[in-house]
Amino acid sequence: MKRKVLTIAFALTFSMALAACESGDEIIIDSPDNINSHADYVIGKYYETFYVNNNDFIGYVEIFPWIQYPVYQSTDNDFYLKHDLDKNPNENGAISTYHNGVFAYDTRPDATIIYGQSFITHHMFQPLNLYRGIQGVDAFKFLGDNAVIKFDTLYEEGNYKIFGVFQVNTAESQGEIFELSENIYFENKAHFDEFVADILDRSFYYTNVELQYGDELLLLVTDDFSMFANGADSTVRLIIAARRVRAGEYYKFTEEEKAAFIDNRGVDEDGKMKRKMFEAYYRHHNRGLEWAGRNWDLDYIKS
Repeated sequence: MKRKVLTIAFALTFSMALAACESGDEIIIDSPDNINSHADYVIGKYYETFYVNNNDFIGYVEIFPWIQYPVYQSTDNDFYLKHDLDKNPNENGAISTYHNGVFAYDTRPDATIIYGQSFITHHMFQPLNLYRGIQGVDAFKFLGDNAVIKFDTLYEEGNYKIFGVFQVNTAESQGEIFELSENIYFENKAHFDEFVADILDRSFYYTNVELQYGDELLLLVTDDFSMFANGADSTVRLIIAARRVRAGEYYKFTEEEKAAFIDNRGVDEDGKMKRKMFEAYYRHHNRGLEWAGRNWDLDYIKS
């Protein structure tokens, strides 16, 4: 493939450089001012189109063929809730990530949190609901068939293995709130360990993925309308959590690894819920449900 090397100076913006390239070229950008002082990084021609159209573009998320979307980042976290990828007002919004995550060469947030709305038309992040089971889909099988998420930035590719699928509450009136915005960067190992343990406590499944401080995480977030018919739906989120594939690690699960996945749905032999929920869920079901307590292998989190 033909390549063109460009040097970005203060007088030539990144956007101008991209627009100056011939259509169909792969672009190598020489950026002396990038965060890690690396000389070259590659931007595929596919992503060039998104960036030239809207330089809020920071990456592309894919669970093929269910989800294939560009990801945007604004200084206003709410902007892309009601604006499309062209920045036009649109109730469907666009896929976006928090404003304070830094994406650069060889640099991503400790936890990249990506939000997309959920629509019955199967647009945006609605297909994420297949991981918990809708429309007669075998959710556990769906997980096995779709256990890896691809998230590329402008600068590098990334594959992530799913380790948690869970539901959380976002309103104080409904009970305990699961915080996301405070967990984009981890202060230390204790902070990381607590966050991933909170995810595992709530997860529908265990995929036996090892987690260690320093791993990069990815969380896909969407609205979950499965639990209530009383207006509380808008406060519930479904989250798919994944850990980035490490250097030297195979980027997929083997068939043997998939066969070892654990279904953590339902109740245990004592009638207690296997996964942790929140107060409104217990009140709504009114069955005296309570959490059985932590039951996942503590070796999932490495010292």
